Amino acid sequence: LVPAGTSVVFSNGVTDGEYEQLLRTATALVTLSRAEGYGLPMIEAMAAGTPVVASDIPIFREVSGGAALLVDPDSQGAFADAVLALADPERWRKVSEAGLRRAAQYSWDASAVQLVEAAQEAVRQHRARRPAG
Repeated sequence: LVPAGTSVVFSNGVTDGEYEQLLRTATALVTLSRAEGYGLPMIEAMAAGTPVVASDIPIFREVSGGAALLVDPDSQGAFADAVLALADPERWRKVSEAGLRRAAQYSWDASAVQLVEAAQEAVRQHRARRPAG
């Protein structure tokens, strides 16, 4: 499955600097998770210009906004086709550029504001359910 002259790397943890280097030099970030909390690695890869191949699950659809190649995680053929599609330099470039555009829509400041707003709403809802007393 891995073409001659290329490699697949499995790591048991890396430093932040190593992670950033991996994202900048990888051909793609591949994640076929069936359950995800958010998908921050997807955004980090897209921000580095690294194309993403990911499971077609709701959170990845939302986070990628159409900028990733999404596949059925149970379909080996769909997965292989998506990865092989990135061998075409023009296809790789288009997916990379789409990822950069999508990642630019995210910011830590906006995320922090959304988190605070969500927490405030959770507190309001919790208080509304408590009996007055």
